[in-house]
Amino acid sequence: MGSGYFKFKQFTIRQDDNVLKVSTDSVLLGSVVNNNFPVKNILDIGAGTGILSLMMAVKFPDATIDAIEIDSHSFQWLKTNIETTEWEQRISAYNTSIEEFSEKTSNKYDLIISNPPFFADMPLPARYNKKLFKHSTGLNAIKFAEIIQKLVDKKGRFYTILSPGFYEKFSKEMADKSLYPNTVIEVKWKENKKVERIISEFSFNHKTIQVKTLTVRNSKNEYTEEYKNLTSFFYLDSHFAKP
Repeated sequence: MGSGYFKFKQFTIRQDDNVLKVSTDSVLLGSVVNNNFPVKNILDIGAGTGILSLMMAVKFPDATIDAIEIDSHSFQWLKTNIETTEWEQRISAYNTSIEEFSEKTSNKYDLIISNPPFFADMPLPARYNKKLFKHSTGLNAIKFAEIIQKLVDKKGRFYTILSPGFYEKFSKEMADKSLYPNTVIEVKWKENKKVERIISEFSFNHKTIQVKTLTVRNSKNEYTEEYKNLTSFFYLDSHFAKP
């Protein structure tokens, strides 16, 4: 199968037109994850071609990672991208649904991360090719919250990135499972525009929410210093060149 690629400082993601490409969403999510707490095992739900699994392998050098990807084509790229890195022995890839995986595993994870797959009750972004979601299993906000509650350790954390509208619905379902947002980052693609994404860290610890705003580009369409500082650990310097 033919390949394109996206190169980071520590690894390269190989991909083709039949998978969801590397996105700003995933890079932001992986960059935001705080590595100041003990993590022995990580679960990546909807791993795609492996970007978040590899970012977590870099951030948590002592952790093992389970990467779940239901789409068989994306799964092949996931395996390829893992096998070409030094972290191959720490990442296990599973070509299955998270529903099936959650029913079979007895693991509790210190960290769960997900740039979510298509949910049955989540609007599909216009830029996404609907054909890529033919494998949807009908997973919805309620079921996803139940799965997170089952799989995350009592002292663990869950990180995700969602559209603002779906985040409101999902956070309510999470609260019903005693999982609460501790950190919320409202992402604007451009200065003076509306919030397009919300990145959130959930845990069983119910405390005051820290709300922050992150703007990706300023009014001149240049990357903001805040965005560059956040993502420069992974992005090559050439990524920030002026358009």
